[in-house]
Amino acid sequence: MTEQLINHRVNARGGGQQGREGARAPAGTRLRAALRDRRLGETLLHATTAIGLVHHADHVLRADHSGWPFTAQVTPFTASLLVYPIVLLALRARSRPWLRVGLVAAVYLATQVAHLVVERPNEQYHAWARGVSADPAALGQPNLLGIASPALGWLAAGWSLLLSAALLATLAAFVVEARRASAR
Repeated sequence: MTEQLINHRVNARGGGQQGREGARAPAGTRLRAALRDRRLGETLLHATTAIGLVHHADHVLRADHSGWPFTAQVTPFTASLLVYPIVLLALRARSRPWLRVGLVAAVYLATQVAHLVVERPNEQYHAWARGVSADPAALGQPNLLGIASPALGWLAAGWSLLLSAALLATLAAFVVEARRASAR
């Protein structure tokens, strides 16, 4: 029994013959192995965090939905930066899979509310496409690059949708991992 456990851990980390063969396995097999080894959720969370960082940079460049520490005002953008400590906590909570699910679910729900109520995709689009904010509260404030580009508008709105999809995929992966951990 102990030898089987040691062999499983060695193979899961890429050691041993099976671990090396797994690196050359088809994508579907690697995905199933990642789900088994509880690494897919973390990988997706890292990727989602990178997408979120680019989205926050877009906020700063658009200026209509930016805030402290990039402007003097404390805004919903400022509160949205709390996502990063929550992500760090989710990454560190390996031994508590349902806590990870809850943390990622909270981030997902907060993002959805923000993008449906506070900053809709059409506002993201118009800040770039017209070169000024469509948000009445921003009083037509231009983006910081001072350009009008419909392509950048589509990219900003699409990136926001990509962030939502990535968060949903991350949440699903953590739910699968938590259910598997509970079944053990």
